[in-house]
Amino acid sequence: MHCFHPDARRYRKDLTNSKRPKWSSPKSRLSANERSFAALASLIIALGDHQSITWPAAIDIVKAVGATWLIFESWTLFGMALAYLFRQSAMAIGIGLAYVLAIEGILFRLLGGFDAGWVTTIEKLFLGQNAGALIKSFGQPFANPGAAAPIVTAGVAVLVLAVYALVFAGVSSLVVRTRDVT
Repeated sequence: MHCFHPDARRYRKDLTNSKRPKWSSPKSRLSANERSFAALASLIIALGDHQSITWPAAIDIVKAVGATWLIFESWTLFGMALAYLFRQSAMAIGIGLAYVLAIEGILFRLLGGFDAGWVTTIEKLFLGQNAGALIKSFGQPFANPGAAAPIVTAGVAVLVLAVYALVFAGVSSLVVRTRDVT
C-alpha cells in the first residue's frame, strides 16, 4: 500500500524539469576568489613585515587538497549511508554525532588510558583515527608537546579512508536500488 500526496506527480515533474540552482556556480567561484584573496593578503603581510616568502611546493598543495577531499568524501558518504539506511536525516545526524563524539571521541580515550594493545589495534580501523592521522602527516604548524603521535601512517590512512568511502557508497547504492521508491 502506497501513500501519495495528491500533487505528488506535479511535484516530481517540477523537480525533474527544474534548472540548476542559480547559487551553485557562483559559490565555487567565490571559494576560488576567497583562496586567491587569502594568498594575496598573506603576500602583502609578509612583504610589509619584511619577511621571506616561502610558499609550499605544488605537490604538497595537491596532496593536501586530495587528503582533504578524501576525508570529506568519507565522512559525507558515512552520513549518506546512515540517511539512506534509516530513511530520515534527523536520525542519521543523531547517530553520526553519537558515533563521532561518543565512540571515537570519548570511548577510545577512556579505554586508551588502560594501555590495552587490543584497543589500539581496533582504533586503527576507525574513520576518525585515520582522518586524524592523514591530517597529522602534513605536520603541525605549532609545537604541541602533549599531542600523541598518529597510530597509522599516511599511506594506511589513505587506504582505510578509500575503503570506507567505497563501502559507504556501495551500501548506499544497494539500499537505494533495493528500496521501492514508487
